[in-house]
Amino acid sequence: MAQRGPTPGLPKSLVAYITLTGAAGAACLAYLVPRMDWGASEAGEAALFTLLIVVAGSFPLPVAPKVKADMSTAVLFGSALLLDAGTAALAAGIGVPIYTFFLRYRGDKLRLPWYKYPFNAGAAAIFVGLASVVFHQLAADNEVLTPAVLAAAAVMYLANTALITGAASLQMGMNPVRFWWMGTRENGPAEVALMAVGLVGAMAYRENPWTIVALIVPTAIIYVAFSGLARANTRLEEAAERLKALQGQIATNAKLASVGAISLDIAHQIKNPLTILLGHLESLESCLASDDPCQRHVTIATTAGDRINKGTYREFYVHGISKAVADGPA
Repeated sequence: MAQRGPTPGLPKSLVAYITLTGAAGAACLAYLVPRMDWGASEAGEAALFTLLIVVAGSFPLPVAPKVKADMSTAVLFGSALLLDAGTAALAAGIGVPIYTFFLRYRGDKLRLPWYKYPFNAGAAAIFVGLASVVFHQLAADNEVLTPAVLAAAAVMYLANTALITGAASLQMGMNPVRFWWMGTRENGPAEVALMAVGLVGAMAYRENPWTIVALIVPTAIIYVAFSGLARANTRLEEAAERLKALQGQIATNAKLASVGAISLDIAHQIKNPLTILLGHLESLESCLASDDPCQRHVTIATTAGDRINKGTYREFYVHGISKAVADGPA
């Protein structure tokens, strides 16, 4: 049986890093899951939050043309606050690779390399499990709205971005600190906002778990509204690009029309005196005797004039008219 080798072009250091991340995620689950107080309620919450993670990741919110926001961070952070560490890590470790796989069959047909699945699963189990452990260790009586939320958010963000930065820097050969800072400047505010959404959702869920069901309808309405707006913006952007291309074509045609007008003017300036010259040569030729030595020179001059006249007509006059008529009105 043929064995599957490493992905062509994938650095060995990156393969080792991905393998280590997946193993660390499995070790995190092996440590946290046996310490769960497993029961019907915990199993139901694990299944619920796994489903929420899959749905949030599978249907990213369109926020701009060709730009979508992955809302799974909000659900992952909410699960870290509400569930015990083992349940939260298990839901993340199962839900994240499921929605990553599901994205392959969405309209975008996102084809992720094979190593993304174990890496995403391991990374999600690690940063969600760590955030949940920190929160439950610091929070008093499992109250959601406490300063422990800030510590949990910081741990989750730093662990997540550190794992991603390590993989990206190995793959692209960039300085990891620089890469992390660039990503933080670009995506940090959005991640903070998503964690705030997860905090609000956790507070509502803690008051009454049925609020999750009540939020389904408005969330679906917002998603549909943003999707329609994103499609409209995409069409508007495409129309603007076509208009820009048309403007460039019009400018090019205007330049070609100018060239055609100049060609016509040059042809006119050459043909007028040339016609007069050829007329005088014909008159001179008719006045000379057939055996006159000058007859030969007149014939040569007349032939050369005819060649110039035909060349001017072909190169300047016809070409100029075709450019002025074909390109000018466009």
